[in-house]
Amino acid sequence: MTETNRRMGTPSPRGRLSDSRQEQDDRSGLGSVVLRNGRLIQLRDTNDIARQRASVSLRHGRLVSSHSSSVAAAEEEGTTSRPPEIYEVTSSQERILAGMLVVSLMLPFSYNLGGLRLPPYLIMLLLLLFPSVGALLSGRKIRIIIPDALMLLFCLWAATALTMSSSFSEALQPIGVHFLTTFGAYIAGRWLIRDSASMRSMAQVGIISLSLILPLIAIESLTGQKLILRAASLLGSAIASVDIGARLGLSRAQGPFEHPILMGVFCASLLSIGFYSFRASENFLLRWISAPVAVITSVFSLSTGALLSINIQFGLMIWARIFRNTKNRWIILSTLIAIAYIVIDIASTRTPFHVFVNYATFSSGSSYNRILIWEFGSAEAMRHPWFGIGFGDWTRPRFMSGSMDNFWLFQAVRFGLPAFAMLAGSIIIILDRSRKNISDNKDIIFLRRGATFSIIATMIAITSVHLWNATYVWFMFIVGATAWIGETRNNHNHS
Repeated sequence: MTETNRRMGTPSPRGRLSDSRQEQDDRSGLGSVVLRNGRLIQLRDTNDIARQRASVSLRHGRLVSSHSSSVAAAEEEGTTSRPPEIYEVTSSQERILAGMLVVSLMLPFSYNLGGLRLPPYLIMLLLLLFPSVGALLSGRKIRIIIPDALMLLFCLWAATALTMSSSFSEALQPIGVHFLTTFGAYIAGRWLIRDSASMRSMAQVGIISLSLILPLIAIESLTGQKLILRAASLLGSAIASVDIGARLGLSRAQGPFEHPILMGVFCASLLSIGFYSFRASENFLLRWISAPVAVITSVFSLSTGALLSINIQFGLMIWARIFRNTKNRWIILSTLIAIAYIVIDIASTRTPFHVFVNYATFSSGSSYNRILIWEFGSAEAMRHPWFGIGFGDWTRPRFMSGSMDNFWLFQAVRFGLPAFAMLAGSIIIILDRSRKNISDNKDIIFLRRGATFSIIATMIAITSVHLWNATYVWFMFIVGATAWIGETRNNHNHS
């Protein structure tokens, strides 16, 4: 028997029973004869024959069935018969863990352990880290892909950058927290979300959680009373209350997050995820409340980043709907955006970036500040291109605050341009792999669209705001949770 036949579990032609002989046996009513558990058994039922018909081959001097041959070959080669592109279906316990992590992001209190602040989401990431890494290394539930390596390299590069600007003892705790909130959150998403059922379950937990706190967020925006933080103070050390003034006659609600920006970006990211996750579901209620809940909660933050994310997602959703029968609709959209950029660059006295920031912010003062952040921040990144400034302070005019409202620029300034490229590259590769995995499975198509729109909108929105703590963990988790779509075989449905 050839090695190829042994790998594929296909019997040698010399050991195969004649098909014509078997057809004669079927017609004569004698049925098929197969080798089962060491005995020859006659199958009379035709359904049994179609389902269990087996070839017999000569292997190591013994008569064995082809099924046994394939199993033995797999055992000898150290492989299994499961295709590498298809992961094990998530268990109910894994879906519960994913839901617990999502809920922990909206618990605004923490505990102190030896000077280390431990919010619930950080405790969850600590508990999930070793099982997640174990699942990755085993290759049984998830397999290593290029974005995994890039994300790990990003964390290692960031750790090196921080140790170069301070002593190792001072950098140790920030390095550990950064690793947990970045790679820990990402790999938890890879492990816990690897099929349509688990992704839909995650979206369900997120939307239901927002629905429950929506009345409290509305009260906070209308009256300024932070009821969520008051309740959190009964369970632990609540996060600090932030009062940064009103916009449009409303208080900027922070909800269970450290800042209205963080709440807004978090809620906005659930718009397309919630909208598309239940398109192919029988859950009528979630199908219709998910988008309004995500939009209303994010609007109460009155955040530039949140509103920008919502507008981008609505634009992508409308484009996808109008041109649903157009084959190259996304290439057309990308071309139109490139043309618009060139036209603005030629016709306007300002750069396209200045025009974008001016229309993407609430006030001229806010847009001017972001333009200054870009100018001085990018100059700082070019002065320290390899490992950034670490814990150092960036050069800027005295009237500017130290806040850098640009997530991507912050990565380049603090950790260096290679770190920025690794982080952005890993996300782009995941989105590209998902795009290339063409499937006619409606469920997977909707889930891919929801996750992709959410990530793209967030990536653009955080050019005008920064992410940290729970919202940063959520973003990394969603990125990891999207990777399975690019790894799933065409037409395969895990739900």
